[in-house]
Order: sequence, then C-alpha cells, then structure tokens
Amino acid sequence: MHLANLQVRDLLLPNGEWNEIFIRALIREEYAARILATRVREMNVTDVIFWPFTKDGVFTVKSGYGLIFDEYMNRKGTVRDKTRIEFHRRQLAVDVLCSLCGESHGCMETLEHLFRDCEVSARIWAGSSLGIRVGGAESIVMADWVIDWIRYLWKQDEGQVRVINFVAIIWGLWTVRNKVKFDGMTKNPHVIADLLFGSIKDKVGILKDQLEGKGRLKGLGGGVEEIMDQRRMDIRTGHPVQLIGCPDRCNVIRVKVDAGWERNYVAAFGWVAYDGQGQERMRRQVKTKAESALQAEALGVRDVLLWASAEGWLHMDISSDCLQLINELAGIDKVDHLIASTLEDMHKIASSFHCLCFSFIPRNLNSIAHGLARQAIKM
Repeated sequence: MHLANLQVRDLLLPNGEWNEIFIRALIREEYAARILATRVREMNVTDVIFWPFTKDGVFTVKSGYGLIFDEYMNRKGTVRDKTRIEFHRRQLAVDVLCSLCGESHGCMETLEHLFRDCEVSARIWAGSSLGIRVGGAESIVMADWVIDWIRYLWKQDEGQVRVINFVAIIWGLWTVRNKVKFDGMTKNPHVIADLLFGSIKDKVGILKDQLEGKGRLKGLGGGVEEIMDQRRMDIRTGHPVQLIGCPDRCNVIRVKVDAGWERNYVAAFGWVAYDGQGQERMRRQVKTKAESALQAEALGVRDVLLWASAEGWLHMDISSDCLQLINELAGIDKVDHLIASTLEDMHKIASSFHCLCFSFIPRNLNSIAHGLARQAIKM
C-alpha cells in the first residue's frame, strides 16, 4: 500500500486500537512513535482539525510565520533574522531589501534593521514620546534589545503605559512596512511618519482597551483576569470543580489519579478508588503512550470515568495533582490541543453520572497513585 493513499482507518485494528506492528513496519520510527502516542477517539463524536503550534489548536498567521522563522533560525544556528537573506542566497524570488530605506541605502531587511537600525525607524523611536536613541545598538540581538527596554520601562512611573507605547511603535512599524511593500505607499519620510504616529495612537488605544478589559492596568480592578486568577486560587486551595450535582450530598466514590511520562512517548497512569467510609475499592495502573505529561494525566482521568461508568459508580469525586488539567476541565484556561479530544470524551461520559467533581490535591497526598504510575511506566 502506498503511503500517499493511506487513511487513518488503515492503521487501526478492528477494536479501534492502533495496529502497532503495521505502523512500525511501514513508517519511520520518529513518526511511528508520534502516531502511536496520538489518542484514538473512544467516543462517537465528529473529528475536528487542530493546529499543533498554538495552545488552543487554532491556526494564526503569527504562529505560521513563527514556525517558518524558527525552522530557519534553527538551521542557521542563530537567533538573528536571516531568513529572507537565506532565501536570496538560494536564488529564490524574495526581495531582501528594507521596505523603508532599501532602494536608497541597499540595506537588508532583518529584524534588527527594520524595527531599530533603519534610518526611518531610528527617527521614529527618537521622535516618539519615549525618546529612544537606537545608536550603538547594532551588535545587540533584537529580542534582547526589546526585553531590556520593556524591563526598563516597566520599572518607571506609569511603566505599563510606556510599555504599551513601546509595543505600539513596533506594531506600527510593521503596519507601515506592509503598506509600503504591498500597497505601494510612498516612501516619503514625512508621509511615513504621519501615518505611523497615527497608527501608533490607534494601537495604543486598542492595547489599553484589551488590558483594561482584563483588569491589568494600574488602578483597575474587577477585570476578567482577576476573576480567573481568583478561580485558579480557589482550585489550588482545594475548592472542587463541580461538573454535575453536589458530591457532598451523595455516597461518593473518591478516586486519586496520577500519571508518569518520559520524553520517548512512554507514559503510564495509576489510580486508586475509595468508598464513602475510606475503604479501598480498587486500584489500577496502565502503561500507555502520550505526547506530554498533561496528556498522560488526562488519559488517566478518562480511564477512571470509563471504568466508573461501567461499574455503576455514578457519584464520583476525582482528585489529581495536575493543576493545569483541573483548570482546563473548569474552563478557566485555554485547552491544550493534545488533550482537547480527551476532555471532550470526559464531558460526554460525565453526562451519565449523578454527581461528579474534580479536585486538586498536593503531590504528597497522592503518593499511592503516583507510585502506581511510576511502577507501570517501568513495566
């Protein structure tokens, strides 16, 4: 069978599990390991597409550009922006000259040049409310230069507002560069300056509105971010995440779950269940494959739910020492794409329970489940 004609179902056994022998015989080991670590949906739901280079699995132009940039920087062994120069060296059709001063000065458009060292950019920085002089910074990598300035501005009075202006200037330079390059805008310095400062003013307003909505600017309170932070603190201090019902009113089965993970996709999870009187009802450990420790934790919790549903344990209190998993179950944090389908399974299974909640517990109170996971991963 030709690889180009393969479909996912061709790699599965009749029971829905991966055909590991077939996959390893057909596909290079580095890819086979990732396929085997990808979870096959156990619930009958519609498939969705995830972009693996953002946390929530949604594609953005920024993440796509970042992926290309990182790939070329890794090949060059440097953090400097030489991507477009490399394209030019390989005789690919890419204009490497600076969009703002390139024709008159013949300067290459690197990150450092475009956003700092270009004659136009230098004038913009100097003429801004920040009054930044960029002379003598040519030897400093752009990322370091930006971080140093943000740290410096943050420490000043009204530091957050000055940082917003700093970011807006970078954003404005990029906007103007694109207008010159793609929309044919004149390169007259005065026209560029007028447009850029107008753009900066607009972007400062946008950034302020975004931050005010999250309650992050000084003197603001009660924003969405504060509410989320308080919810995270509640979870950290033991406040349960109740998905269905109220377990305190039921004869609850309490389960502690933990997972182990190694970088070669080897993973395992273990859990132990107790009845309402604190007597152990069952313990279980499973070796599996996963792409991250978080994914292993999620697989462990899903296993508990599947087992509990089959056993008729419909009043459940599940504890884990993985704060990120509990936060994502609670809908507080964006869902990591590696566990999105597993979380969907959990919510679908949860509909069959009378009551169900999740709680965070410290690692030292989860030693039995932790031991089961570590033991299983060595099997």
